[in-house]
Amino acid sequence: MLVLRAPTLILLAAFTGAAVELSALSAPPALLVFLRRRCSTSTVVLLLLVSVDVAQANDSEWPAFLPVRQHFRQETSQLIEQTWGKRTFERLLRPDWLAVPLEIYAAVIDSPEVMAAAARHLGKANETMDRMGDGRYLITRPDGSQAKYEIIFADESRRVTLAEVQGVVYGVRVEGSVLGVLELSRAPHGIEQKLKVYVRIDNRFLAVASKLVLFLLPSIADAELSRGFTIAAAVAEWVATDPAGFCGWLGSSGLSDIAAASIRSAVCGC
Repeated sequence: MLVLRAPTLILLAAFTGAAVELSALSAPPALLVFLRRRCSTSTVVLLLLVSVDVAQANDSEWPAFLPVRQHFRQETSQLIEQTWGKRTFERLLRPDWLAVPLEIYAAVIDSPEVMAAAARHLGKANETMDRMGDGRYLITRPDGSQAKYEIIFADESRRVTLAEVQGVVYGVRVEGSVLGVLELSRAPHGIEQKLKVYVRIDNRFLAVASKLVLFLLPSIADAELSRGFTIAAAVAEWVATDPAGFCGWLGSSGLSDIAAASIRSAVCGC
């Protein structure tokens, strides 16, 4: 969430109608006017993302970066197989390095509810995040777009996320899923990150229509994925530079002890 989210919003921002500045793109003015008039923001984002380098189905039915199927519950393993084996496109993003301790950044992305609430408090996002009973989180935007997200695997240097997403394009309901791999590493200047996402779009209309806007990429696709990094970075920087202020907000936020556990363990006295 992102992630998305991924990390929550990192993975999901691309599917939840994040703001897009079309005027910044190098595209014919007539097309930009058409997109503004005829497409909701989430419509433009979904169309553009699906047009990124359409991927061929992998020969392997199971991604090598995950433990064996038996490690996951049946519904999760089925969704992993569908997303991986029938993916519509892939995207790789390497954002700028981040000058915060890795332990704090990891705690932020491992605390989706805290990250979403803190991002709203900072004015960086308007998504809401609700914990579901099966270990997933429901991310909802004001336009009605939704994503069910979970971190399905984590180790010291990686987070693997899985999400089911829903949106509306030209009045047609579009559904899909996202499998994301975030790699984190320490560097002399801070944290380096690499995000690889594998996206499956269920609706064939979307995959065909997206070709009409192929020339607008990769600027929008990268911008939408970058938005998730920007949100996570803003929250992590707040925690790292003003722990007292952050912890004061956290204590009055109404978030549960379970939701805040990872953050509290990473910040002394929080």
